[in-house]
Amino acid sequence: MASAEVLVGAGDCVFLLHGISRSSYLMNGLADNFHEAGYTTLNIDYPSTTYDLETLTNMTLGAYVPEFCEGKLVNFVGHSMGGIITRNYLASNEVANLGRVVMIASPNQGSEVADFLNKYWVTRMFFGPALGEIGTGSASLVLGLPEPDYEVGVMAATRSNNPVLSRVLPGADDSRVSVESTKLDSMTDYLEVAATHSFVTFRPDVQEAALLFIEFGEFEISHR
Repeated sequence: MASAEVLVGAGDCVFLLHGISRSSYLMNGLADNFHEAGYTTLNIDYPSTTYDLETLTNMTLGAYVPEFCEGKLVNFVGHSMGGIITRNYLASNEVANLGRVVMIASPNQGSEVADFLNKYWVTRMFFGPALGEIGTGSASLVLGLPEPDYEVGVMAATRSNNPVLSRVLPGADDSRVSVESTKLDSMTDYLEVAATHSFVTFRPDVQEAALLFIEFGEFEISHR
């Protein structure tokens, strides 16, 4: 089951979701940065390799959003598949006090690496049923999601540390997701970061950019 580390602040709320085969540790720096800025943060840890995306959506945001942050704006920050879970939740749930959403290295157009790994039973067993749902094939859930009708900032990582996996990705990539796949037609702002997929959330500049978008709707504020 899912669990959440809650840091209580005086301001609005931020829900944070890690990606597939990761843990909430990946989002600790982001959570701390938001909390230091006064936000209440819920850093959700969930069994990402055990269930399909719909089940994961229900056990994470479906379980926590209605219970927390009444009367406050509700914001979301998702890394990789965490961003897709956020989109899936918001596609079928109306959040009356919705703030903004940040997606970091999320495969919004599906990942060819997921398609590649889904071909082999060993990697299917390791990554679980959600793997094919974040790909570009017939089992893809992400390709069926509607375009966001809320403010969403998209970050793409641009450095690869796996030349083998990069070979199946078109154009620039972070070794898991192509840069182009992160983009949305309706995105409010967009930022490319010279980082790898797995470590992009550890960067202080990424943490600060996420905070700026949640606060102002832009990754970079010219007058600051």
